[in-house]
Amino acid sequence: MKKGFIRLFILKNLYRESLHGYGIIKRISERSGGFWSPKAGNIYPLIRDMVDEGLLEPAGHDSRRKQYRITGRGKAELLQLIEEAEDSTLHLVEAMSRNEDEWIETHINILRELSPQDLVERVSNQRKQLERLLDILSKTLSKVEKIQSSLALDGSKNGKSKGGN
Repeated sequence: MKKGFIRLFILKNLYRESLHGYGIIKRISERSGGFWSPKAGNIYPLIRDMVDEGLLEPAGHDSRRKQYRITGRGKAELLQLIEEAEDSTLHLVEAMSRNEDEWIETHINILRELSPQDLVERVSNQRKQLERLLDILSKTLSKVEKIQSSLALDGSKNGKSKGGN
């Protein structure tokens, strides 16, 4: 996992609430559905570095564990890391779509080499993943549209109130 992604996950998890190092590890594991469970040896030195950089600050203690919270500087870094992750994802999808036929052909050829049972299982899993991705994208698009609509309403209200004075 790239260091930037670990920083992204740490900052994202501290955005909503203060956590201690173990809480961050546990939260990342839970939110990734157990896909990724970072090691303490990766998280604690990074937390220390992020405190030194002013991205995090101590937020008291929970029993004997030190809690951390995100700073204003950390929030700016979080936005930057989110944008970089979005750009990376977009570039990957664009690269795959440019060579779509090649990607699909390679994928199908490999699938053909599997046993029928493995093939059925793989195709079923891929379908589920694509359905999840479509659901996530659909929900995200809906949220973005609501935000845009809200911003447009706020802009028109501000424009009317300024013009009416």
